[in-house]
Amino acid sequence: MKTGTLAGVLALVACGPDLPPALGDRVTDSALEVVEGSGSEWVIGKRLALSELEGKPVVLDFWASWCGACALQHQYVAELEATYGERIEVLGVLFDDTPENGRVWLQKQGATYPTVLELGQDLADEFWLRGLPYFVLLTPDRRLSWDFLGVATGPNSPNHDSVTARLEAMLGS
Repeated sequence: MKTGTLAGVLALVACGPDLPPALGDRVTDSALEVVEGSGSEWVIGKRLALSELEGKPVVLDFWASWCGACALQHQYVAELEATYGERIEVLGVLFDDTPENGRVWLQKQGATYPTVLELGQDLADEFWLRGLPYFVLLTPDRRLSWDFLGVATGPNSPNHDSVTARLEAMLGS
């Protein structure tokens, strides 16, 4: 690597925007508003903080009604929710979409877990979210355990194996 290139990279790291969280990093406590409350006691419009979910592993499923691949991701996350039930917290996070479009989409897809909208874009900004679907698994103390862009479908997916192994370890199964 040329000296000028190395200096440029170091300057970017030192002066540029923060990097997305690495595995084990604590994730921002984002403010959320319930868009659809399936699978919870939450009503539309309820506000909560991500920190209120601490104590259990948390799955965040970022999606939008216009995202074709999000239907496959939604099915995968619903299967995780069905498998682990109340031992984990599962949230859909509607991104770059309207609550109305989200609710119509959920009526077609079937909603088994609540969906929220970020009141800011703390998580989207922190993860440098640039595409969907986007999956995040947090430890019970809000640390990043796993994240990926794209769809994890079925038991043959390497993402599925990583998520399952991590959940099992967190739950002591």
